[in-house]
Amino acid sequence: MTQPGEVERPAGGAGGVSVAWRSAAVREVAGPAADKLAIDGVPAALAAKDPSLWGPEAAAEAAIRLGWLDAPRASRALLGSLVGNGPLPAGEPALTDGAVEVHAEPGLLPGHGGLAGVLDSLLLAIPDRGYLAIMAYLDRDGDAAAAALRDALASRTTHPVTFGWGPRFLHSTGQYHKGGPGNGPFLQITGAVRDDVQVPGRDFTLGRLQLAQALGDLGALHQRGRPAVRLHLRDRAAGLAQLLDAARAGATGPGP
Repeated sequence: MTQPGEVERPAGGAGGVSVAWRSAAVREVAGPAADKLAIDGVPAALAAKDPSLWGPEAAAEAAIRLGWLDAPRASRALLGSLVGNGPLPAGEPALTDGAVEVHAEPGLLPGHGGLAGVLDSLLLAIPDRGYLAIMAYLDRDGDAAAAALRDALASRTTHPVTFGWGPRFLHSTGQYHKGGPGNGPFLQITGAVRDDVQVPGRDFTLGRLQLAQALGDLGALHQRGRPAVRLHLRDRAAGLAQLLDAARAGATGPGP
């Protein structure tokens, strides 16, 4: 934001990036350096969020950090629907198996096998040198059994399987999910809320806020072309039990 007396000048017309000068004296001293940056294409690279700007050794970390810039935009569409009592834009399930709704793109759904088949498809979708990420937007205490899902699925693949409680993981591994290499499918788990709690001073509840965060995270993954499935537990206890049974057995029955 400019202040009275400041001067703005486009930096080489690069993607709307501009230089704001605090004073004419600063412009006189720093102007040549800004011109050189514009000629070298730095503003355009910044606007395009090009991680190679920081060199090959730092490109992977730069990609993660640049991915953070999209978080507000990815969540903005949910802000208007967060307040009030209307339904959040969760979409219709592709299929329902017992106490579990499955929300997924058609390419990640098997032709048969129900919930167990969906989990099989996720394991098969892990690429070479890839991983499966489980993101549980649940209650770490009341739904603690969900953590066993990691070991149940990891026992059926040679690839790494990670587990994180949402939204806590968003500030750590969640950044890698969206800013790192796209080398893995993602399994998100949400659940129906029976006894919700109002956020003090706000027009929405904690359960509604958590679901909005989950949907925003899922949207950010989809925007980056990451294969992701959301499982919604219509009944948490029954859904978790069903999910763990399916993870351990698979669509074709218990493994070796």
